[in-house]
Amino acid sequence: MDKELLEAIREELSPIKQDVAQIHQDISRMDQKMTRMDQDISRIDQNMAQMDQDISRIDQNMARMDQDISRMDQDITRIKIILEHDIPKQLSLLAEGQSIILERLPKPGKAEEIEDRVDVLETVVTMHSADIADLKKAL
Repeated sequence: MDKELLEAIREELSPIKQDVAQIHQDISRMDQKMTRMDQDISRIDQNMAQMDQDISRIDQNMARMDQDISRMDQDITRIKIILEHDIPKQLSLLAEGQSIILERLPKPGKAEEIEDRVDVLETVVTMHSADIADLKKAL
């Protein structure tokens, strides 16, 4: 009877063993899936860390750009001030200097008159030089 009882228990345990084996297979598959999920999460964490570094670099670049833009704004403001204040003064001084020079220049008709007078003087000097030379020869 003990053998029969043991055989009956074995027959009863056989499906349970199969169920336990199936559960072990399921757990093994779940462990594999969990391992893959852990690997995926690890890759996602690495990607997130890389993204954080990239965003940090972008933030630094943006901060530098903001500083550059601020300096450019200051430069533009200085240029505007120079254009509004210094340049007109310098142009005014230049115009004054030009008008003084123009006042000193002889008028177009006056230049021709001076040229004519110089021509006459040259002719007279040439004639006087010839007369002086003749007088020197005569003496």
